[in-house]
This record gives sequence, C-alpha cells and structure tokens, in this order.
Amino acid sequence: EWANDDRAQITTDEMLSMTSGIPWGFDPLTTTPCLFDSDGDCAHFCTDPDSFPLQSPPGTVGEYNSGSSYLLSRMVNTQRAPAGLTNFEWPKRAFFDRIGAHSFYIEYQPNQHFLGGAMGYATVSTTRS
Repeated sequence: EWANDDRAQITTDEMLSMTSGIPWGFDPLTTTPCLFDSDGDCAHFCTDPDSFPLQSPPGTVGEYNSGSSYLLSRMVNTQRAPAGLTNFEWPKRAFFDRIGAHSFYIEYQPNQHFLGGAMGYATVSTTRS
C-alpha cells in the first residue's frame, strides 16, 4: 500500500522500534476512528497518505505509533504458518499456550485480523507453579 510513495522505504525493524517517521498523534484520538471508521480494517486505515504522511526520515525519530502495530499485526496474520489454524487459533497455540498464558485473549476486527496494538486481555495468577 506504500509502494507508490516515500513511505515505501520504511522497514519492519523501523516499525517495530517505533521509528517509522510517521506521526500517530495523541493515541486515543487516533485509534478511535481507526477502530470505528475503518470498516474493520485498521491496518488499511493507517496507510492513508494524507492522514499519515512521512514526517521524518525512517529510523531517525522515535515516536510511539499504534498504526505500526496494526500494520505489523496484519503482516503476521497474512504471512504466518501453518495455514491449518485460523487467525483465532494461531496466536493461542503458537505463543500463549507455549508460555502458559492460557487465559490470554485477543479481540479481532470484522476482517478477522487481530488489531495488534490493543484489545488483548488476560488474567493474572497469584499462585506459583
């Protein structure tokens, strides 16, 4: 979605380190329209060049950006393996069950991708095993 503009140079590492060069703004005010006005696709919402332009060279300025988390989450969901697990089953089996986080739950968007920057829930155990 960034192939035809200057954001195409942003790497996965820069999104992970929150140095994409794209400002996100005050998070609750930006995330709310993403959640409710994006037709269930926050990742696509975050690619709008008018709303989220490149402001500084990638890798130079650190600024928290939930949009990067949403895009990375979609990338993981679309490129993951094994294909036999649904987007609902995959994080639980691949990550949470392996570390004993059996109560962890991620809410999904209408497009069946988990958001990635919010909406994850878990209970805390006060006993040690």
